[in-house]
Order: sequence, then structure tokens, then C-alpha cells
Amino acid sequence: MYPVPILTWDGVFIWRIILEVKNPSFISPDEKMVLETHMFCGVSVPVFRTAGNPEKIRGWTENPRTQLIIKRWRKNGHFAPEVKPDDETLLSLMLKDDDLSRGSNDREFDIIKLGEDIKRNGIRVPLIVTWDGCLKDGNRRKMAGQWALSPMGGATEQQRLNIENSPILVLPEGTGQHEIDAI
Repeated sequence: MYPVPILTWDGVFIWRIILEVKNPSFISPDEKMVLETHMFCGVSVPVFRTAGNPEKIRGWTENPRTQLIIKRWRKNGHFAPEVKPDDETLLSLMLKDDDLSRGSNDREFDIIKLGEDIKRNGIRVPLIVTWDGCLKDGNRRKMAGQWALSPMGGATEQQRLNIENSPILVLPEGTGQHEIDAI
């Protein structure tokens, strides 16, 4: 099959190609993955557009927004710098930080508010993930989806199905650091 331009943006073609590839472990083997090219900060980056469950993707602990709460967690628990919180702990830290800033209009994460929106509308902006499952964009969306799917969030069965089929852009194996940094 030949690649077909589906859109031009400032003279740059956005390509759409359907390829037979083995899906990464966090994407169902039955889910289609469509190779496209997207622009991030002026850099053309190939990605596979697909859908999947955000709970199967690891949260982004290197995210600049989460660094302060993780630093506090390490200090309080006396964890070494190489120890990273799991997703359940990261969600708990984000919720605790939101709770501490209750009453102010400057909540860093606002997980519950975003989670309620995700229950109503799903995750609309795709999560961006490396081939090995490392989240590069969408940490708040991922965590709010995780909250919505938890007993605390109380998603209905229909909401659960919608969230578990969220849009995801997967970077192909071997994507360069220049492209990753552009995201």
C-alpha cells in the first residue's frame, strides 16, 4: 500500500499509512494502529494513532509538574532518587496536592474536576506514549482517567468502556530524542 497525503499544513503533508505491525504490550492486539505524521513544535514526528486503556500506560514521573510532589514523597518516605512511585501512589500524591490547595483557584492538577469531565466526554486529546509505554504527554488526562475508573471515580459501565478506548498516539520504536523533545 502506498502512503496517501490526507492533509496539508503550511505546505507540509500529513501522511496516513496503514501498516501491519505487532502492537506494543499496552495496546490490544486487535486494535488497529495507523501511521501518521504530526507536527510538534515545528518538528515532523511519525506516530501510530490507536486507542487503548490509559490504565495500561505508566504515569510520567519525570513530568516537571509532578517533580515537586515526588520530591516531597521521597523526602517523607526516605526513598532513594532512583525509586519512582507507581501509578496508584502518583495519583494519590496528585489528589493530596489538590486537597492541600482546596479553596484556592490555583490547583496544580485538578484531577477530580478533569476526571468528572472525562467521565462525561472521554479523553478527547490523545495521550502520547513511547513504544515501550512511557507517557510523554497527557499525564493529567491519564491520571484523571485512572481516577474515573477507580471506585472513587465511580464511572458507569458505558463511561468505563469509553475511557478504556481512549485515543493514543504511539511513537514508533527508534524515535529519536529530537522528536521526543519536540513533544
